[in-house]
Amino acid sequence: MPFDIGFIELSILLVVGLMVLGPDKLPVAARQLSKWFSGMRRNINSFTSEMSRELEMDELRRELDAHKKQLNETIETPKASPKTTTNVSESTGALEVKDVK
Repeated sequence: MPFDIGFIELSILLVVGLMVLGPDKLPVAARQLSKWFSGMRRNINSFTSEMSRELEMDELRRELDAHKKQLNETIETPKASPKTTTNVSESTGALEVKDVK
């Protein structure tokens, strides 16, 4: 439980709620409070999962950029023919070979 409420504290809250709201309104108020807490929990879980997905995607982007850089460095070695140029496309990641005239 997020608030560490024990049985005694819960009993005191129930008695105070019963005295303030009365026996007719207490179940309605408890249901509304339960719906509010479940909605908050759902929003927090959604936010947490979305943030973890974004962090995961950011890490994958960094790895992809590192691999692109490494691939470009490998391609640009003196082994390449002077009549052609090769490059890795930034948008698609595809290997491009162009003839130099």
